[in-house]
Amino acid sequence: MQQSAILKDIWGFDGLRPSQEPIIKHVLENKSALVLLPTGGGKSLCYQLPAMLQEGLTVVVSPLIALMKDQVDDLRTHGVAAAFLNSSISAEETRAVARQINENELKLLYVSPERIAANDFQLLQWLQDKHVNRVAIDEAHCISAWGHNFRPEYTQLNRLGEFLPGVPILALTATADEATKEDIMNQLNLVGERVFLNSFDRPNIHYSVRPRKKEKEQLLSYVQAQGNATGIVYCLSRKKTEEIAQHLEENGFRATYYHAGLTAQEREERQGAFKNDDIQIIVATIAFGMGIDKPNVRFVVHLNLPKNMESYYQETGRAGRDGEESEAVLFYKSADFSLLAGFFENESEDQKNLLLNKLRRMGDFADAYTCRRKILLQYFNENRASDSCGKCDNCDTPQRSWDGTETAQKLFSTLARLQYDYGLAHSVSILRGSKSKKVTAAQQQLSTYGIGKEHSQSDWMEIGKQLIQLGFVEQSIGQYPVIRLNQRSWQVLRGEERVELVQFEARPDAPADAPSRSRSTRGRKSTSADAAASAKIKGTPLFEKLRTKRLELSRKLGLPSFMILSDKTLVALCEALPTDSKSLLDVHGFGKVKAKRFGEDFLEVIRDNS
Repeated sequence: MQQSAILKDIWGFDGLRPSQEPIIKHVLENKSALVLLPTGGGKSLCYQLPAMLQEGLTVVVSPLIALMKDQVDDLRTHGVAAAFLNSSISAEETRAVARQINENELKLLYVSPERIAANDFQLLQWLQDKHVNRVAIDEAHCISAWGHNFRPEYTQLNRLGEFLPGVPILALTATADEATKEDIMNQLNLVGERVFLNSFDRPNIHYSVRPRKKEKEQLLSYVQAQGNATGIVYCLSRKKTEEIAQHLEENGFRATYYHAGLTAQEREERQGAFKNDDIQIIVATIAFGMGIDKPNVRFVVHLNLPKNMESYYQETGRAGRDGEESEAVLFYKSADFSLLAGFFENESEDQKNLLLNKLRRMGDFADAYTCRRKILLQYFNENRASDSCGKCDNCDTPQRSWDGTETAQKLFSTLARLQYDYGLAHSVSILRGSKSKKVTAAQQQLSTYGIGKEHSQSDWMEIGKQLIQLGFVEQSIGQYPVIRLNQRSWQVLRGEERVELVQFEARPDAPADAPSRSRSTRGRKSTSADAAASAKIKGTPLFEKLRTKRLELSRKLGLPSFMILSDKTLVALCEALPTDSKSLLDVHGFGKVKAKRFGEDFLEVIRDNS
């Protein structure tokens, strides 16, 4: 069967996303690759569709039992032969999966990294003659100690080639900085293979940071404004998750808490209740979320600063996976920084410095006066052409600005004269004419030594951060970050480009004429025409009736609601109003299997409503 026919019949999609097409073409040529796609960017289809188009078995390494079960359940609702092997299934169930593999009945087998390495890679040895066509490694950043979710058992995957020689490897992740990306390539022996690096931008997510004062009252006010929307609230401690969940419950919300202190059964039950829409808001530590693929999460709130940008990106990325307008809100207090830094005390000196640097970058994001989306994307080495996204708090409200061209030229001139790369703080010390022993005698002879005394040390640091955030100068990511000139820096030095900086609050040690500003009230996101139309449909009686039918089927079959039909498909049903199974197949998200299995249930609702 042709690719387009399988895509339509199984998944109900009329076509691939532009980012998926070259990846799937490459995979179908039986080549290895590293794929970086944003959360909700359609990574799974990059190996699921080829699995349906080719002979043999695709093995998928997945880090969490809950995630495996969800993915397999979802594939089965589409009529795809899939199974998983992990510690949650019995010996009898394991034998049943083995029989399916022996009889070539399976297309996709999901396994944990622990299962791969168990008993001296016994599973891989057994799979050697089972026509494995590819190994897909989900959440591939877990293999890297540089990454934010390091899983030691993932490092065993570097032996895949020993047991399955010639079998292509597809490593997939949504979050990897440059160091993590290189580590993945090295450990999985993918050096020289194709890297598919797509935009990390999630254009449907609005980012905002708010000063944290009375967190319970602030959070309650926020969620009340969201109506019946589904959301995740992240807290730093287990105790805080319980307190916040109780506060929300007392105020009429279907809320619960989730953390590692719960039993496995309790965690599974709460996760299931959230996925089935029985729970509206889940208040959790970072123990929650990696195994969640719930498309209609409308908001993610952090009540504390995350430890790094990778975690923030991944956690906020759990909002809006269906492409609908969603929000990421961070309630922030500067005390968060020292609290989190204390967690790193028992690390080795090198690891502690690395973690502190990542935390500083997260703090810079929270303190920023410039476009938050631009800062977030730059962290992952993606340069955004525009300095304003129109979808973050800093871009919602016009900022007071000042001409920082001459100021920037002073910093860039200093960098150009230094023999080696240095961090921002040292460069500022030279500009301010510091007598510190760290400033060498040779550096004190530079023509730029002491030419920046008009600004305080702290204001120079703020100016430097803005220049980094705006892309006028680059800062390395690593244990000891340094700043370097780039093409735009030289354009500023030659007078070919003007620098406009946002005014910021004066620091206590700043002179009276230092740049200063008052924070204006943060604006709300602008809603697109499509989002407004979708919201209007969701308020109709028909949508609610279809939603009720979906919930009824969900409970009857023991599946999350979104595995029956997504909100997007329910909206499409309201727009198209199909009357028979043939017209139903024209609706986005309805393939032949789903139409046969669930079609009449939803058609009956539409007919009764007409």
